[in-house]
Formats: sequence, C-alpha cells, structure tokens
Amino acid sequence: MSSSAGSWGDSMAAGYDENPLAKATSNCVLSLLRSLAWWRPGLAVLDFGCGTGTNAIELARRDDAQVVGVDVSRAMLDKLRAKLKDHGDLAARITLNQIKEDASDVNGDFDVVLSSFVLHHAKEEHIPTIVGHLCRTLRQDGRIAVFELVRSERTRATIAALKAKQRNPGDAGHSHGHSHHQSQEHSHGHHHGPGSEDFPVLTPESVADLVRGHGLEVEQSSQFDVSVQPGVGVDAFVVVARRPGPSDAFGIA
Repeated sequence: MSSSAGSWGDSMAAGYDENPLAKATSNCVLSLLRSLAWWRPGLAVLDFGCGTGTNAIELARRDDAQVVGVDVSRAMLDKLRAKLKDHGDLAARITLNQIKEDASDVNGDFDVVLSSFVLHHAKEEHIPTIVGHLCRTLRQDGRIAVFELVRSERTRATIAALKAKQRNPGDAGHSHGHSHHQSQEHSHGHHHGPGSEDFPVLTPESVADLVRGHGLEVEQSSQFDVSVQPGVGVDAFVVVARRPGPSDAFGIA
C-alpha cells in the first residue's frame, strides 16, 4: 500500500458507510462466499482491509465466523469499533488490528483469508509480498478469496462518473463517495473505486499465479457484475485458492 494509505483511509472513514458502491460490492462478496460448497458456519476469517467492517460484522452475525479485521487506517478501525458498541454480542467475535502497509505484521491461523477489493490499492511492486504474507496465515485446507476490479470500459466509465460526481457533489447522478486521487500514491484499506487509469493491473491470471507461487491450488477463477443501479456498476473477478491439507497426500478429495 502507498505511503498515504492511512491518511487517505482516515479522511474517507466518516462517510464510507453511505457509499452505495461499497454496499453493492459487499453484498456481492458475501453472496458469492456463501454459495461456495466448502463455506460453513464458524470459520476463522481474516478480513484483510476490513475498513469500517461491513463484511466483518455480517460474517460474525450471520455466519458465526470468528473474524480478525485488519486495516492500515486507524479512523476506519475506530469507526468499526464504535459500531461494535451497538453490537455487543458480536464484539467477542471480531478482533481488530492496525497493520503496516506491507502487511508484514499480519499474523494468525485462518480457515479463510478475504481480500475484498484491496490489493489494487497497493504499489504494484508490493503486491507479491503482501499476497505471500496473506497466504502464510492459512491453515491446511484453508482458502484465500481475492476479489478485484476488472479494468473494463464499463469499470472505467463508472469510476470516471463517480469521480466527477465527487468533484461536483451538487450535480445529478450517482455518487460513489470514496473514489480517490489518480496516483500510485493512493491508499489501501477496503476502498472501492480506484482511479482506473493508474491502479495496478490485476487479472484473474496474475492473482492465480501469485497464490500458486505460495503452494496454493486455485479452485475458482470467475468474473461477475457489481451493479448499483441500472447502467451503473463495475466488472469484477474473484480467485479462490486452497492450501493443500493432509488428505491430499492420500488422494482424498
């Protein structure tokens, strides 16, 4: 993640939960996870770039997950902590940590690592290192699920419209509420809607290659649509990969 990561996330925390694209993206992520054959209640989940905790709270509440949420932005995490005061029953199921921008201090032992539209906020040269740190936290038979944007014309058009709306909030139309500067020096921390001309080009193939490099087996690689309203949305993809477990040595599926 960039040197401005924490400060940018801090500046966006206040209005992040009113972000319609963030809500739509979270709905897609949670729906897809719950559709996977191996998904079950009670998993230990690392929510990398948890932001203000939309995914973390839903996973703890509806899926009985034990969630560790990590982010570089103190303000994002503080907002999530404030939310948990209103969800006292969930506080024991969600642990929060502020992390370094290279994710070198991410630790734990997880069934699932969730990276939901986060990696494209990293400097391109840091992404392999970050993925390595995330893969290292997986238990045997654990999965990493990486959700990212597709650099399509539709995505470009939507991001451009959202950026214009942010610059001119009085204009009619749809507002994203958290697009950011067109620069490699932008932030990490569960933020959607990058400056599409400048964010690192991640593809299903490049993400699959990265996780395979850490001994994981790719189980799924697919694209999907994130629609906020008719004609407004982005194209996205997910790569799900598994760390082999003891049963693999015996050829047990």
